[in-house]
Amino acid sequence: MKILIISLIFPLPPDSGARIRIFNIIKKLSQNHDLVLLVPADSKKDSVSELKKYCQEVETVHLSSRMHLKSAVDRLKSLVLQIPFIPSMELKRSIVELLKKHSFDLIQIEKLHLAPYLPFFSHLPAVLDEFDIDSISYKRKLLCERNPLKKIRLFIQWLRVKGYERRVIPRFKRVVVVSEKDKEILLSASPQINVSVVPNGVDLEYFKPEDGLEEPNTLFFTGLMGYPPNVDAMLHFCKKTLPFIREKIPDIQLYIIGGNPPQEIRSLSRIKNIFVTGYIDDVRSVVNKCKVCIVPLRIAAGTRLKILEAMAMRKPVISTTIGAEGLEVSPDENIIIADTPEDFAKKTVDVLKNSDLKERLILGGRRLVETRYSWEVCLQKMEAVYKELSQDKIR
Repeated sequence: MKILIISLIFPLPPDSGARIRIFNIIKKLSQNHDLVLLVPADSKKDSVSELKKYCQEVETVHLSSRMHLKSAVDRLKSLVLQIPFIPSMELKRSIVELLKKHSFDLIQIEKLHLAPYLPFFSHLPAVLDEFDIDSISYKRKLLCERNPLKKIRLFIQWLRVKGYERRVIPRFKRVVVVSEKDKEILLSASPQINVSVVPNGVDLEYFKPEDGLEEPNTLFFTGLMGYPPNVDAMLHFCKKTLPFIREKIPDIQLYIIGGNPPQEIRSLSRIKNIFVTGYIDDVRSVVNKCKVCIVPLRIAAGTRLKILEAMAMRKPVISTTIGAEGLEVSPDENIIIADTPEDFAKKTVDVLKNSDLKERLILGGRRLVETRYSWEVCLQKMEAVYKELSQDKIR
């Protein structure tokens, strides 16, 4: 099949959940399909060259300030519908030119932000890869917010986003989500939509363990630190949970690994034994020397690749229920679940001090990702979606 993939997220470097997913979709599907990729322009030419290894064509577009709508009517429409991305003339032009140039069998767009462009390819099957659902994130931000005025604003935003999703998502021929939980949420709002689950995966060859490098009493958290749910998780953990751990293990160390940390995260490095690394080309260099992965998320949607990567590297994982949501994990067999600061701290100490428990989690986690979450296994489900759409087109 010849497939046009449109993404507002440049897939390289693969240093966040969205980029990792999009890059691996491109990399794996290029083995069986002719891909044309439309993405925002990137300042690094070598990044575009890397993508051209997998795509027949890579079209980049500069998204300038003209993205912003000028008319009062359009601004009002955007406010009322809570459109997460306002149409760009540059992107419209690129889409039209690509549709004239190629005979596509299918269009895939990454995230609902691109829904305003759906009319341009209404004659083709359109797949929406909705790898995290915005209304879920807004709802969880709402539940965590304490400021009354901010709470009201978040409530209004949640209602708008939820309404926009309910109106627009059914327009797609097929919707892809990352978990059965996300599928249930979409179907409860719009029972008529056709939803398939294509989980997030992990590169088992890249994320593999290296023995003999671990330092004692070391925790780590990975993720794009410009992402608000990650910021919230680390600030809350350091304030509410870490003091309980220090009562039992005074020399505990915490590595916060990820690019674009805001000042409030950078300031955590002033606390003894907290290390904010910022962006690292190869996170494995730090992860390999740590003992335990923590995922104390309170706000999230989709599924967390950080958990799969840690399991692939034979690191035990302690997560909140929200952090592990959507993954087919088994508590106490391949993951530890804790939702209060006290319980999270207690279980973290248990894993650090109990070698038998640690080994059970390590073996169970690696087995889980090998059998269910390699990218090869996950993207077979995407291939099945394409096959069904191809057969529908023939009929």
